[in-house]
Amino acid sequence: NNIFTSAEKWNEEIHFNKNDVYLNMLSIDHIGGLSIFFRALYYNFTMIIASFSNKNLYKLLDEERITLISMVPTMLYVILEDKFSQDLFNTVRYIILGGAAMDVNLIKRACSFDIPLYLSYGMTETSSGIAGRKVTINNMDSYSYKVFDGVDIIVDKSKIIIKSSTLMKGYFGDVLNKDEYFVTSDLGYINDDKLIVKGRSDDVIISGGENFSSSYIENEICKLKEV
Repeated sequence: NNIFTSAEKWNEEIHFNKNDVYLNMLSIDHIGGLSIFFRALYYNFTMIIASFSNKNLYKLLDEERITLISMVPTMLYVILEDKFSQDLFNTVRYIILGGAAMDVNLIKRACSFDIPLYLSYGMTETSSGIAGRKVTINNMDSYSYKVFDGVDIIVDKSKIIIKSSTLMKGYFGDVLNKDEYFVTSDLGYINDDKLIVKGRSDDVIISGGENFSSSYIENEICKLKEV
């Protein structure tokens, strides 16, 4: 039910149709890639699974009528560092970007190429995105997310706290009550009913959709005799 209601909320934002061709270059063992799989089943559109590389992307965009793509920011960075045709994304309605903090300069560069971006905020615990926004040249300086319908987000002492029908039942051995809010490690604030995400309160760095503990990395580095 969490995953199904997540797909419903995404449909309200993106308006899936049976003619959509969704390019899934995300890992299916992560919520980002897995949720696309279920959206395709629920809304009867085509999903193409491919490993990420510029070569694969260009080939599929040339051969298939790709309308939707999900990426993490690292992927978009790799694309923008390459030379590509200005009309490469002509059939694409949205590139949905999530899974890590957004680099303002990256967003602005993408907008300069007229790449249709949709920025997403969410996590595994919320069965993928629960807030987002369409990005254009006109609003690329705005860092706020529209909270999806039916999602309740409050901020207490800068911590983002969530209640949603997409919210997980709990961690192993620690089940959430039905009406319980989930306290995230993300920091932010609410402004005019929009969510602004500022960073994290723990030592976890998210890169490419993966979580890295900076203290663990620091401890391992300090074991090296050269350090």
